[in-house]
Amino acid sequence: MKNASVVVTGLTKKFDVMKQSLTVLENLNFEIKQGEFVSIVGESGSGKSTLLNILALLDNSFEGQYELAGLDITKLKDRQLSLLRRDKIGFIFQDFMLLPNLTVEQNILLQMEYLTPVQQNKVTVDYVEFLLQKVGLIERINYLPAQLSGGQKQRVAIARALLNQPDIIVADEPTGALDSKTSVQILELLQKFNESGQTVIVVTHSEKLAKQTDRQLLIHNRSIDEVTK
Repeated sequence: MKNASVVVTGLTKKFDVMKQSLTVLENLNFEIKQGEFVSIVGESGSGKSTLLNILALLDNSFEGQYELAGLDITKLKDRQLSLLRRDKIGFIFQDFMLLPNLTVEQNILLQMEYLTPVQQNKVTVDYVEFLLQKVGLIERINYLPAQLSGGQKQRVAIARALLNQPDIIVADEPTGALDSKTSVQILELLQKFNESGQTVIVVTHSEKLAKQTDRQLLIHNRSIDEVTK
């Protein structure tokens, strides 16, 4: 049986809006097993990205309990959360987050400053080239972002997210800005890394992408439910 990478119990997220408390997520309970490929779906504004930010340890202001790799993150200090995020999670942004004046290789290597000395020692030129081979962009290693298509930029973002060899890949609408053909290619890439043993959690509006994942979690009316295939 696979171990649980993520265990969420009674999670509630509120925002203060105009001096009033707005509940976005309420009493969520779910698990994601190690090595699963899971999509989080729901209408725009339902709280998908809010939940993803919590799972990626980018937001720890919530009620309830969240365990990641057996650790209760509500008991960790900010420094400990940063280290856990660095060691366990690779985050893929929808808008790529590439610096325009840096090459593909340089954009990937920006992630180096967040790694441990041990992790940094593993990041050789050969390793960066290995990642670019994996995402099919080795011939673009010295290109600037302006010279890349949207799909190629997303591939760079995926390679960057893999630099720390994370256990969990977290992706926020990774195909949202891409055409259908390129979206399929990005999905196939994520499936490939999932098949290598990494847990993949994706927020998506794409019904096609969601159907290709092991499980779908639907956020609706502040709660979360399993979608039956």
